[in-house]
Amino acid sequence: MKKIILILIILIAGFVVYTKSKDGSLDLGKIGTTEEGGITYSSKGNLKDVSGGSASGVVQTGYDDEPGFGAAGKFDLLATFQNLKPLSMGENYEGFLLDATGRYISTGILVQSSGVYKNLFTSGEDFRDFPTYIVTVEKTDGNPEPGEKVLEGTIK
Repeated sequence: MKKIILILIILIAGFVVYTKSKDGSLDLGKIGTTEEGGITYSSKGNLKDVSGGSASGVVQTGYDDEPGFGAAGKFDLLATFQNLKPLSMGENYEGFLLDATGRYISTGILVQSSGVYKNLFTSGEDFRDFPTYIVTVEKTDGNPEPGEKVLEGTIK
């Protein structure tokens, strides 16, 4: 019985292990697709702090054009973060997708749960042509333009 438990622990640990890449950003490894909450994510990118801090993160995206999701299909994004600095009152972290021309789409305000920030985004539009993901610090002033950039990465 102890051998079976040990083998299960080793197998589970093998699936859970995250490694740090040389630049200090979080790296998911060489997984082709990952699934979380019934959503299959086929593309991912490591996020690097561009503000001089030590924050990092991972963004994953997937697109499902199977029948049942409407004519345009369904685009999903999940981003998770480490070491984001606490913000002042009236500020939030917000995620954005950018295309090659600089056009951007907000993926919403990052939500903190149990000390971990996440950004979940689902759309009926296909945003696979938006390969850059950034996180900015936004003031709650209603300005839709991206603010001060904190993290950036390319989704591949």
